Amino acid sequence: MAVLAPIWVRMLPAALRVQAHRVWLWLLVGFAIRIVLLPLFSSSDLLTTAWVSTVLVQNHQLIGSNDPPPIFYLSGGFELLFSPLISPDLTSLFTAGASYTPSLTLQNLATGAPGINVAVAIFKLPYLIADFAVVLVLPRFFSTDRPAFRAMILWWFNPVSIFISYVVGQYDVIAVAFLVVAFYGVVRDRRNLTLVALGLATFFQVFSLLALPFILIYWVRAAPARREKVRRATFAVISQVVALGAVFLLARLQSAYYESANLALSGNDVNGFFGTVVYNRDMVAQPLVGGIITFLGYSARFPISDALPDAILIVVLLYALLLFLAQRAPRSSPDQVWLFTLGAFLIFYAFSGFLVQWVLWAQPFLIFVMVNDFRKLVFPYTVLILGFFVYTWYFGAALTVNLLQITVPAAASWHDPLRAMNGAGLPGVLVINIARSLFSAACLWFAYTALRRATLPGEHPAPSTAPGPS
Repeated sequence: MAVLAPIWVRMLPAALRVQAHRVWLWLLVGFAIRIVLLPLFSSSDLLTTAWVSTVLVQNHQLIGSNDPPPIFYLSGGFELLFSPLISPDLTSLFTAGASYTPSLTLQNLATGAPGINVAVAIFKLPYLIADFAVVLVLPRFFSTDRPAFRAMILWWFNPVSIFISYVVGQYDVIAVAFLVVAFYGVVRDRRNLTLVALGLATFFQVFSLLALPFILIYWVRAAPARREKVRRATFAVISQVVALGAVFLLARLQSAYYESANLALSGNDVNGFFGTVVYNRDMVAQPLVGGIITFLGYSARFPISDALPDAILIVVLLYALLLFLAQRAPRSSPDQVWLFTLGAFLIFYAFSGFLVQWVLWAQPFLIFVMVNDFRKLVFPYTVLILGFFVYTWYFGAALTVNLLQITVPAAASWHDPLRAMNGAGLPGVLVINIARSLFSAACLWFAYTALRRATLPGEHPAPSTAPGPS
């Protein structure tokens, strides 16, 4: 009679179980790094999430936001679960209903509230769970231990992932985890798993919709008959409609939060929410489309006419060309789905101004490209990572020194890198622009590498084509 392996061995991918002790040693090191970072850092975005979630839990009212409501329900659930550990003073501050101007005054006050470090750690716990899910799923794409272990290490010690989730405190890793599971379903031909995971990814972040057309193209091309093609496409679209409908219902059915506001101020400084109306870049905005507008609004464009506000969005143009290329590629394989999706993400980063958390979307799929050609690609990958971190300096103190303010209050008075360079007579903006240009070059190189693998006959498509045990 076979003896079952311990649960801590069985939860690992099959390719890594033979070296379970070594794997768990590295996992525990990564956990230790994350546990240390959880209470030390926070951003105004994380504190806004904490504020909205606290009002939702305590007042049963939803504050209008450009972020999807599900993240506030999830954060609120963790707040309820760990409510004995959260300071009543912090809860009182978030639910006081006072009007503060400018708009980030409340968040700034929260950095000095009693118990803020514990609360910040609690609000990041969903990110830790999603992060761990990714590190368990990524190696399952590989059938042998060496690439599986390398994929695990490249994610678990990924500086971009750690920075965005545990230093800035952004929630994108939740949607990324579901997107990775969706692609795993594509590779293993488990369509129901893909539909459910992709729907949940869209539920938390609409960027996941960018992957849907590539999944549809692969499924339709692989279907044996026209009726099956229609059935696959229909179920894929329905899964996304259900996810978006659920987001809409959460936003509309929950009681709205009302607060007085000083409308004499500019839109960026308005602190007030009137039902479902929010302000975004000096304009009244709809919460459910605010993120999409931001995504496209940051895209580079070609003006067509000086007389008309007519322009071609470069990202939309290139994304459409990727769809045409995917549909006409000489071969069809599940790896094309993530290769083309990776290409779309990287093209967006190269030709758009982007919020730093968006760079997390591509990281798992960059790892897929890196695993088998690590030595050849380590240099452009290093350029991409360094360029990204220098680019964060463009956002000033908000994404540099202020991140430490909840632990070191004096950090609020420190000079951020851009201000320090300018104060020293150095061309700070030029330095950032050069780094940004190098980052874009690295993105385009990886996009070229991914698309070459996806389209050229004879190119090794990706390690995930090996069926391997899960």
